[in-house]
Amino acid sequence: MTVKISGLVVLAFLAFPGIGFAGNLLANAGFETAVSTTPPTHFPTDVGYWAGDGSAIVTTSGEISPSEGTRMLQFIWASSQHQASYFVACELLQVVDLGPFANLITGGQASASVSARFNRVAGDAETDTAFGISLYAFSGSANTFFDQYESSNWLSTSTSTILTDADKWEKATLAMPLPTDTDFVSVTIFAYENVYNDLTGVELDGHYADDVWLEVIPEPATLSLLALGGLALLRRRRAGAA
Repeated sequence: MTVKISGLVVLAFLAFPGIGFAGNLLANAGFETAVSTTPPTHFPTDVGYWAGDGSAIVTTSGEISPSEGTRMLQFIWASSQHQASYFVACELLQVVDLGPFANLITGGQASASVSARFNRVAGDAETDTAFGISLYAFSGSANTFFDQYESSNWLSTSTSTILTDADKWEKATLAMPLPTDTDFVSVTIFAYENVYNDLTGVELDGHYADDVWLEVIPEPATLSLLALGGLALLRRRRAGAA
């Protein structure tokens, strides 16, 4: 039954393209493109790339191999007070325009789902063990992100954190309803200093992220309507063929 409903939902999205639908909305979500993640501006000023604290896109490092593909992100130093909870973290951000989903969002029918995988070395008694992801929703133009973020002028935010074991990829997830005036979102992934704050230099012993996902999904009631719409379309097509 699930497969059939999913098929009808896909058909409904094709029939009603104004609602918008896509898979992963993040650029370089698996860090396979080895570009700089610490540009001079520190924070992203537009959509489509990662920016933030000291970090690098690397291949296999010691005993840690990428979760997928051939590259992953390494968190190196923590300079930011993470906005949502005010702890010291090494964080990377990406801004995503949600214009294609305007119909769903303004109708109060959309949520955003975010996930990321994290891994770290065993280290020693001072090795930090915590990672997390955050989602922020904003209104207006995406190029206003920096000013709005710095002034805490977001519509809504949600954070999910995990404590990790060594040498093991573990997944953090969160889902958040999108306010009806959401125009764009930012996704933050971070490693934070929950054990020992080194204060200077290389602060993280070997902390990594990979396979980050952002999706906009219809609320369950909307999915039901889309399934019914897809069924009606399918019936019309069959009737026409007959």
